[in-house]
Amino acid sequence: MISRRIIYRNLRSHHKGALGLLMLAALLLCGVHAAAQDSKHLKQQEKATENSLNLTFQGNSDLLQRQDDIQAEMAYRRAISENDSNSIAKYNLGNLYYNNNSMGEAFMRYKEAGLSSKDKAEKHKAYHNLGNVFMKNKEFSKAVEAYKEA
Repeated sequence: MISRRIIYRNLRSHHKGALGLLMLAALLLCGVHAAAQDSKHLKQQEKATENSLNLTFQGNSDLLQRQDDIQAEMAYRRAISENDSNSIAKYNLGNLYYNNNSMGEAFMRYKEAGLSSKDKAEKHKAYHNLGNVFMKNKEFSKAVEAYKEA
């Protein structure tokens, strides 16, 4: 006859093995779920970047072909809201404000463009135009500093 102690010991070891497998399966499922979430997030970011660039081009078109400052401004603002790191839309919006003598707004957008740009040429243009804003406001020492940043 098998003692109760042996049966209990066998059941405990069986449950430990099953519990270990269950925990391993749960960890694997969590990892798969996290990877799927990362992939989904990456696709959303890529779509937002593409939408942002399309809106930037729309703003350029509104400005150049139809000479519609209001529609261009709206397109640039939407582009920035889709992708805050779109330095081209910020720079173009700065140009729009500069050409309409809104120096405070132009300053802000050029500064944002310079800070968010990863491209050296884009950063150069933003800081150069920031210097132009200072020159127009007769803040010559600040203009020199902005040109040096360029």
